[in-house]
Amino acid sequence: MRDEHSQLSGFSAEWLALRAAADRRSRSQPLLAVLRRRVVATPARRLRILDLGAGTGSTLAAVAPLLPRPQQWTLADDEAALLRIAATGRRPSGTSVQTAAVDLADPRALPGLMDGTHVVSASALLDLTSRDWCRRLVRLMARRSGAVLYAALTYDGRIVFDPPEPFDAPLCRLFNRHQRGDKGFGAALGPAAAPELAALAAAAGAAVRTAHSDWRLGAADAALVRPMIRGWAAAAREVAPEQETAITAWAARRTAQAGEGRLRVRIGHRDVLACW
Repeated sequence: MRDEHSQLSGFSAEWLALRAAADRRSRSQPLLAVLRRRVVATPARRLRILDLGAGTGSTLAAVAPLLPRPQQWTLADDEAALLRIAATGRRPSGTSVQTAAVDLADPRALPGLMDGTHVVSASALLDLTSRDWCRRLVRLMARRSGAVLYAALTYDGRIVFDPPEPFDAPLCRLFNRHQRGDKGFGAALGPAAAPELAALAAAAGAAVRTAHSDWRLGAADAALVRPMIRGWAAAAREVAPEQETAITAWAARRTAQAGEGRLRVRIGHRDVLACW
């Protein structure tokens, strides 16, 4: 899957490693507590979890220790190289892992992957997908009594800089326009993904909870912030090449501030938990 903040080579292992700590500390703990209570009541002897867009296994690493064991995880992604890394990662005792290198945009992929699954998870994925894709996912979930969908860290369009400057808002608008382009699933939902998913799930009979899971980045996160600034600027240039001079100047100023430890950034994300 392509990442919403990086202009590195898709979801590169390097980029995923950079963002792992921010992802882990930003997940909504109240929603994770609800997820745990729900799956504790699952009568199955082994909890089966399908993680879509799994990358190198960050959702597994963050969530598996919180859930009852034994657990069987299926990590699905279209990047086989990332899945090979995920397959060798640390995991709690009683947790088994298998991988599936598949094109998640293929409508034929999800039904087979979801067979026998109790929980479907997806982190930093839904904003890259289309409304039709989310609708198909929700329809498949709704057919399964007791199914749970945990969609975390979905970008919601908010980027706030401290200190602020006048070009921040135009840059954010350009980036968000870029996020609605085709990321491999058709026209992407971009910042509308979390509310759209929540509405689709509620209409399909799910009890839905949402929560903020914003990244709050400061001086200690400069190694993460700098490539994000480059990525935001590159995306903005794609949709507004006539503004290249202003975009490049903005990126230079913000990169310098990040390197000097003077920049703080809050990036809006939402977590969604839907239970049938």
